[in-house]
Amino acid sequence: MAEMVQEVIVNECKNSDIGAYCIKCDETRDAVNIVDMSVVLRYVLEGVAKERLLSLVEMEAVDAESIKTALLCELQHHSLDPVRILTQCYDGASVMSGAKGGVQKLVQDAIGKQIPYVYIASITSCTRLSRMQWRVSQRLEISLLYANSCTSFLRDSLHPTFMKARR
Repeated sequence: MAEMVQEVIVNECKNSDIGAYCIKCDETRDAVNIVDMSVVLRYVLEGVAKERLLSLVEMEAVDAESIKTALLCELQHHSLDPVRILTQCYDGASVMSGAKGGVQKLVQDAIGKQIPYVYIASITSCTRLSRMQWRVSQRLEISLLYANSCTSFLRDSLHPTFMKARR
């Protein structure tokens, strides 16, 4: 049953409006001391933002390298191209958010491109960014509702897409 639900989620994600998605990842220790990592996908399908729990991954270790490896392996297991990640959403723990050795930096290094990190308390920004990308890809006028902390992301990442859409 779980595999059927995951297949639906993966197919929706692959057929999303812009073909890109956000990842949201967090780990937690349960009552018997087992650490599970949740992997959540956010994407826009038919103009509606979706957030779906893809899987729970049992973790042997919770260092940045182990989390990065488990996350990318999980995406690969479901045939999701990590190059299509639009943003990474994690909590503020240094193992996740560290700019030099955190998961967000290791994922960027492994994929070979900059993927903005969004603090998990600001998770709605993933949806807003996905909606903006979708509007750009549909050659619609952009209404920038979310400019506070994403100014450099918008300048560096959306500008080339916008320019392509205008041609």
